[in-house]
Amino acid sequence: MRRILQMLSLAAWLLAVSASAQGEIPRFAADECPEFIQRLAAENDAAITCGYLLVAEERADARNSRHIQLFVARIAAGSRRHSAPLLFLEGGPGDAASDRIGELLGSFLHQELDIIIMDQRGSGLSRPALNCHERDQRRSADTLRWVRACFHRLSGAGIALHAYTSASSAADIQDLLRALAIPEVDVYGFSYGSRLALTFLREYPGSVRSLILDATVPPHVNIMEGRAGAAFAALEQLFHECAGAPACQRAFNTLRADFYETVKRLNAAPARVALDDGGSVVEITGDSFVYALHASLLDYQRLPFIPAQIANAAKGDYSDMLAAANRLDRRDSHSEGLYFSVLCAEELPFNSERRAHQDAAAIPPPVQAALSKLALRPFAECRAWEVPRAPEFENQPVRSDVPALLLSGSYDALAPSAWAAEAQRWLDNAWHVVFPHTGHGSLFAGACAERIARAFLSAPRQAPPLACLQEQAPPDFHIPA
Repeated sequence: MRRILQMLSLAAWLLAVSASAQGEIPRFAADECPEFIQRLAAENDAAITCGYLLVAEERADARNSRHIQLFVARIAAGSRRHSAPLLFLEGGPGDAASDRIGELLGSFLHQELDIIIMDQRGSGLSRPALNCHERDQRRSADTLRWVRACFHRLSGAGIALHAYTSASSAADIQDLLRALAIPEVDVYGFSYGSRLALTFLREYPGSVRSLILDATVPPHVNIMEGRAGAAFAALEQLFHECAGAPACQRAFNTLRADFYETVKRLNAAPARVALDDGGSVVEITGDSFVYALHASLLDYQRLPFIPAQIANAAKGDYSDMLAAANRLDRRDSHSEGLYFSVLCAEELPFNSERRAHQDAAAIPPPVQAALSKLALRPFAECRAWEVPRAPEFENQPVRSDVPALLLSGSYDALAPSAWAAEAQRWLDNAWHVVFPHTGHGSLFAGACAERIARAFLSAPRQAPPLACLQEQAPPDFHIPA
């Protein structure tokens, strides 16, 4: 009954907002939630309402611009409610916030906060979505071909790819808050979402009550110049901590050597492994083995199994590696077009390809090639994605006294804790917490992070209690029986 009353009152409010703004741009219009969101709401006894924000695609010429639709969902708090709702900003750039609704419904955030999600322009259920179906048709050597093909298809369809930027998304957020008559929000930004959160803070500081930045990517850090080194550092941390844990050291006492030998062997003679689908064969090279481990380092649930994964691969058994890869969500919801429009305008122009190459050159040869590609390939891709360079201020630090909580995982190979520490230098009321057992994203990885975040959101100008950090330890590595 409580859920029904919540849904009725919230739906009536959204319809009133929509009706009052008919004919205006920007405009919010309530709409029926997609079926998968309705199912999640029913399964979790949650009240969720949906709609679309209509905005100009090109904000610099809004009068002559066509309009785009941005998908919005609002999840009503399960029990007690803070005064400000939480705005959830997804990473990528290009990942769909709507894909995270199920995870949010299972979190403490849903119990205590109204949550607003919006699929950023170009992503998820927003329209147009800048997905590159050409990627699904590529061969391994055709990366630049599919990037060029996607760029020309989308731009040929009249999509202003230069208009899909962090600044435009920040303005979209502000338009949404105005349309819904929300004076301020708490903001949670994950990965790229942390950069968008800082951009929103820079442009609209009066709309932000507090920030939680998880896997922080500050605008002024040149991420490609240290990307290969960050990935290598996470691998080395794994080897070091396994060697320092007696059970792991006994079970995998040649772990580092096994890893390097496996990479060399697979690059010299790739393994061909038949899948259980009745005929498909996957080729595993040394580089693809490195990328699989890199992905596992990012996921706190898969991280403890990496030593066993390496040991098995050294013996020619790749089953657990393939099983881990199959756990990835295969829904084609990532917007490659939005990823490139943001990356190629706001990040790559301020990075030095020479410094990125130097960073990669310091890595031992067996894994140098794979990690070099992580850092250097985007430079070539962005030469194929022809969007103009962003203004210089997009590469400047964001200074603010708005309370902020920065969360880092010590194994984060995509957004190392040093980046959060650098962002903290410019935030006058910020706390930075590093968790020793997590990778990319910490808020949903354990009770300690939840406890700290809950206290912070309740009183963001007070130092959060950090006592539970004393109980945190490196990963509990899985030892096969």
